Amino acid sequence: MTTETKTANDIQISGDHYKTSYQHWDMLVMMGYTSQYFVGQATKYISRWRKKNGIPDLKKGQHFVQKLIELTHDHGNKFLQFGHMRDYDIENLIIKHAEAHLRAFFAANDSKIEEQAICVSVLFANTPQRLQEAVDAIEQLIKATVESEEQAIFGGSNAQPPVSAGFDFIEYTDHDTVKWRKKSTGEVQDLPLTTPPMFATWK
Repeated sequence: MTTETKTANDIQISGDHYKTSYQHWDMLVMMGYTSQYFVGQATKYISRWRKKNGIPDLKKGQHFVQKLIELTHDHGNKFLQFGHMRDYDIENLIIKHAEAHLRAFFAANDSKIEEQAICVSVLFANTPQRLQEAVDAIEQLIKATVESEEQAIFGGSNAQPPVSAGFDFIEYTDHDTVKWRKKSTGEVQDLPLTTPPMFATWK
C-alpha cells in the first residue's frame, strides 16, 4: 500500500477558507512572479509568530517555504533570487545585509535566535536543500514550543536551536552560549544565544 505525498496545494492551514481549485500563489507564478513573494510571506509569518498568532503563524510560514521548494524543483534554482550564487558569496551577502538591514529589523521585532536563523536561511536560500533546512528547523521549533510549558524553545534543558543553513548545532556550553560548527570549514565556535551563527565572525 502506497501513501500519496501531499503537495503544498493539498495542505490548508487554519481552515479551508482560501483553498480553491486555482490558488492565489499559482496565479502569481503564472503571471511571472518568482521567489520574492514566497520569501516575503514566509519570513513575515516566521518573524512575528510570537507576537501574533503563535504556532499557526509558524505553520503558515512553513507552508510558503514548502511551496517554494516545489516551485524550485519545477523551475530550477533560477527561480530563487540567489539561485545563481555560490555558498561563499551568499555568506558575504548575509554579512552585508546583516549590518544594513537584518539586525535592525530583528531588534525592532524582538526576534529570537531561532526565527532569525530560519528567516536568514529562507531569505538567502540558493537551493531547495537550503529551504528544506528551514522547513525542518520550523518543525523543530514547533515541537519544542509545544513541549515547553513556557512556550519558549530555550525553556527546557533538552531544547535545541534550529539548524541554520551552513551550520551544525553541537551543544549548549552554558546557559547563554551555543557551540556551532561551520559546515564549509569544520570550524567550531562558541557563540552567545543572541548571535545567530551566520552573523558571527568566523576566523
